[in-house]
Amino acid sequence: MIMRVILVVLIFAFLFAASDVWACSVCQGDPDSELTKGAEAGVLLMVIVTYTVVLGFAGTAVFWFVRSRKMGRI
Repeated sequence: MIMRVILVVLIFAFLFAASDVWACSVCQGDPDSELTKGAEAGVLLMVIVTYTVVLGFAGTAVFWFVRSRKMGRI
C-alpha cells in the first residue's frame, strides 16, 4: 500500500515538474516566435468572442426590459 502511494507521488512529481527543457518558445518568452504570435492572436480572438457573447446577452436583457416597459408590465 505504501509503495503505491510513493509511486503515485513520484509519477505526479515527474509529470508536473517545471523544466526549461519542456517549455516552448511561448513559455520562454521569444517575442518574435510564430508560436508567440499565434498565441497572442488566439487570446485576442477569444476575448473578442467572449465580449460579443456577453454583450449579446446584455443587449437581449435590455431589449426585453424596454419592451416590457412599453407594454406596461413594469
